[in-house]
Amino acid sequence: MELLEMQKRKIEETKNLYAMLKSFCEENHFENALKALPYAGKVHEGTFRRGEAKAPYYIHPLRVALQGALLGLGDIYIATALLHDTKEEKSCSFNALNALDITEEIKFYVEVLTYKGSKFSLFELEKKRQAQTPYYKEIEKYYITTYLKGLDRKDCLSTMTGGAFKKEKMFEYLDETNTFFPSLFENARAHWPKDAMKFYSIENDINALVKTVTGIWEMADDEIMQLKMEKQNLEDELKLARKIL
Repeated sequence: MELLEMQKRKIEETKNLYAMLKSFCEENHFENALKALPYAGKVHEGTFRRGEAKAPYYIHPLRVALQGALLGLGDIYIATALLHDTKEEKSCSFNALNALDITEEIKFYVEVLTYKGSKFSLFELEKKRQAQTPYYKEIEKYYITTYLKGLDRKDCLSTMTGGAFKKEKMFEYLDETNTFFPSLFENARAHWPKDAMKFYSIENDINALVKTVTGIWEMADDEIMQLKMEKQNLEDELKLARKIL
């Protein structure tokens, strides 16, 4: 019952975010974003976020778009943010996105942000880092994709502690963040010095979230170890009691 209520709240939150962003885009005449809003909603329909009580997946691109809007980013960023995960959905085809009446610049950024490399196991981290290096190097080249990747990672990290991420997946995600994001932000500050403080703020938030997730993870490990020790002690006491009897 509690899970159902949480899901209802997330659905309502998604609707409110959509309405706020739509109103903002209408007031500012952001034509590309206004076309991306319903398209992204349709593509993500029926898919859900991990770790957020089955929140609609669409809540994630909406939040990433709104965070950018609050930082003063405009139509191109907002539209790209709304569309950045669409190509990973089974319901989306290249032709469908290509036919959408938005600028080619936005389509290009979505393409840059879509990872097309192989997937690797937890025991192949070095191979995974090598495969992801050209992906992040391409993202670093562009202002919009750098901003978006930072805000995207910030939002994803903030939802990792809900219990739906397996420990192995959390470890991979944290390893990716620690491997690629320091250079991503260093490059951003060097290339776009006017926004250095904004990039620093995003990086600082990400680092704080990494520490929080890592801390929760370590606390869970300690609790599991304590439970194992208590279980072993009980088993030892039971064996001793049996011998006495």
